[in-house]
Amino acid sequence: MPDRKGARHGSPEAAFITMALRGPEPCGSPALGELAAEVRDWDAVGAMSAAHGISPWLLRTVARAGIAGLIDRDVLSTMRRQAFASAMLSLALTEALEGALLSFEDAGIPVIVLKGPVVAEQYPGPELRPYRDLDLLVPLDRHAEVAAACARLGYEVIDDHGGVSAKTTSGHLFPFETVFAHRESGVLLDVHYDPLQLGLRPRDGDGMWRRCEPWTFQRTAAKRPALDDLVLLLTVHLHRHGFGRLIWCKDLDLILRRDGARLDWEWLAASARAEGVESSLTSMLRLLQRVLDTPLPDAAAALTKGTYATLLHRLLWPDDQVLGLRPMRWRRAVQFVPEDGLRGALPSLVFMGRRTDKIKSLLRRPQ
Repeated sequence: MPDRKGARHGSPEAAFITMALRGPEPCGSPALGELAAEVRDWDAVGAMSAAHGISPWLLRTVARAGIAGLIDRDVLSTMRRQAFASAMLSLALTEALEGALLSFEDAGIPVIVLKGPVVAEQYPGPELRPYRDLDLLVPLDRHAEVAAACARLGYEVIDDHGGVSAKTTSGHLFPFETVFAHRESGVLLDVHYDPLQLGLRPRDGDGMWRRCEPWTFQRTAAKRPALDDLVLLLTVHLHRHGFGRLIWCKDLDLILRRDGARLDWEWLAASARAEGVESSLTSMLRLLQRVLDTPLPDAAAALTKGTYATLLHRLLWPDDQVLGLRPMRWRRAVQFVPEDGLRGALPSLVFMGRRTDKIKSLLRRPQ
């Protein structure tokens, strides 16, 4: 059971929430009741639980700790409604994913399911891991077929960072994704071409396809990333969003608690370095220890010593802001988006790796 060590970060509300998220499953703790007694703004707790996608986990923890009587009744009701809405959305997404996978299979389009239901399997119960859209990886050269398959299912493009708008994939630049929305249900289907979405052609673009594993979703055959690949893509996703949602931290926390010793940390470190995200990996490990008290195997703990770039990161994403659940996003500091001019190119050039590739891409851009 988690103790209170390191729980008091920022406001009592943030301390209560982070304590409730610690451990391999929702569980009661005397320390949690003590922290609940210090909370002064339960509306803030409700708002943060919704923003961080943790209402189902928090409700289960509160019930097992026997402290529901300490929590504002209206806030509890709001969190229960949030959890119910998440469960209903998960049902809709389950049906949508089955339909998409079958349609892609009929069209002969290879696909890997990213995040969402794949990550939910890491949880003690899938209802504890709500998700709001579906993330699929497809080869960029199959985009037209993907778009046609989505159109047949009733989807339309609502945002495009690649695919249709990609004029070229030569050189070092690489498109991100195309987002489809269903015209009737509103379900979002996020089609990725690069799981890291850094704006650069991945150094190991074919690797995830070689390493991916067979996976069965409901009654449908599919593929999911190998565990090491999943950790790397979740790490970069967390960093791109400024370490901004506790549920994304919890995804990695549960993987490391259960499978940290069997992860290939040498491969993870080398791959992160090659893709220019070494400091993302270092920052993730260090922050998980501080926020969720995540136990790290020796090979992972050795990586937390960090680099000069990691120290720079702490200027943009100070520990106190992350621990206080007040993250700063600074997305352009992670993604390389030269079409946005210096605002889209310079921050990533300073704070992330692969600087030579970025400079070459900038020099090749038409003036």
